[in-house]
Amino acid sequence: MDKVAALETAVQMIVDGKIERAKEVIQTEYPFKNLGSGSRNYTDKQKWGQFKRDGFIDRYSGQKLLNPGILKTIS
Repeated sequence: MDKVAALETAVQMIVDGKIERAKEVIQTEYPFKNLGSGSRNYTDKQKWGQFKRDGFIDRYSGQKLLNPGILKTIS
């Protein structure tokens, strides 16, 4: 059974009130696989290049960032 079919089956079972059977279907046909978290390590040169490409603008807030070299020097 492919993943979509497994989910369709599980949802139908939930609608029919067969919660435990739906759990079994998901656990056997669409089991959770923890891929772990990979860590990233960037050199200072790579970090600087990314800040420069981004124009020293925070991607999330849109606020201007300080030069990372200044922060490193201060710390």
